[in-house]
Amino acid sequence: MKENIQKIYSTDEVLKVLGVSKATLHRMVKNRLFPAPCKVSGKRKNGWLDGTLREWQTRLVKGAEVAE
Repeated sequence: MKENIQKIYSTDEVLKVLGVSKATLHRMVKNRLFPAPCKVSGKRKNGWLDGTLREWQTRLVKGAEVAE
């Protein structure tokens, strides 16, 4: 049985990919423009699952295609 293990992206990694500040990222999450991070079990950190970020990216691209 093959397990589906996803990478968990840290806040710093997400900030680097998006090219935004930490304040902007928090504002995006608060305004539901970007998915909220999940808690990493056993650690005092939050992160984003790869699949969650891919789903967000797909919705963003589809929304841009509709607007054109």
